[in-house]
Amino acid sequence: MAQGFVIVDEDKRYAENINAVSTGFRSYDFGEPVAISCGATPDMLSYERMQDEVGPKLRDRVKELERALGLPSVLVNRG
Repeated sequence: MAQGFVIVDEDKRYAENINAVSTGFRSYDFGEPVAISCGATPDMLSYERMQDEVGPKLRDRVKELERALGLPSVLVNRG
């Protein structure tokens, strides 16, 4: 979470054949925060790729969306 995205530990995943990375987003149009995720099979989306490439890009795109909409970061609004 400190990096602005999360990856669920392999032993806690709902489906073992899907890797996914997620970050939070909150819009005033929604009643509560939502997760924006990117997932694929492990051969297409390795842990290293989630950590080094996809997670940071997902976080950065959501930050851009928040700025464009004039919203504070959902990471700041945790509570």
